[in-house]
Amino acid sequence: MSPLGNAKVFGFEEDLNLKGTQFNDISTLFYPTYVLFEVPWVMAVKRWGPNNILAIAMTAWSVVTLGTGFIHNYHQAIAVRLLLGAFESALFPCLVFVVSNVYTREQQGKRIAVLYGATALSGAFGGLIAYAIQLMGARHGLDAWRWLFIVEGCVSLGIGMVLWLTLPSSPASAWFLTTSERVVMKSRLARDAAYKGEERFSWSFVRMALSDPLIYIAGLALFCSSIPLFGFGTFLPTIIVGLR
Repeated sequence: MSPLGNAKVFGFEEDLNLKGTQFNDISTLFYPTYVLFEVPWVMAVKRWGPNNILAIAMTAWSVVTLGTGFIHNYHQAIAVRLLLGAFESALFPCLVFVVSNVYTREQQGKRIAVLYGATALSGAFGGLIAYAIQLMGARHGLDAWRWLFIVEGCVSLGIGMVLWLTLPSSPASAWFLTTSERVVMKSRLARDAAYKGEERFSWSFVRMALSDPLIYIAGLALFCSSIPLFGFGTFLPTIIVGLR
């Protein structure tokens, strides 16, 4: 569940003096930068490794989330939402890319399903955490909705630091694998890698992707499924409050 959705029922709109559709604008403006930066982040992971790029992105969006707890007007809210979309866009696409480079095609489906399951699970616990923070009320001159962003930002910031230290740069250098396991992984990937291509970047790969009709079919399906998924996640707290 989106922290912004919980913040809305905690007084986010009133404190920022939002009018009309301004809250909807703030919610929506997360996505343009999200879409824009997805591909560059994946290219960066391929170039510099997931340990560096994912840690940088996660640390950056944690700082932005934390900073959201200190905004005071509509324009500041738009700025942090655009930044949040730019940094958070690294997570899911890059994790899927990493999965495609570690597991065979037959094994990837379950791993990606785990990522989606984790998203749903985090939403469930996120609601409980938000409720607990609401019970705190205002502390040290900050309202509950501000503490929601501050607490969640600090938690993810700590996880980002741990990620930087523990995530390997490639499957071959994973510290938790034995030598024999690394050999098996290399052999398996050489036989049936989900991602194939040269190490250097070439626009021919971009043209190849853009000319594949399956890309557009998959994109349309994801777009249609995302509308109720993220819309429900953002506005569910408001819907529940309206049922009282």
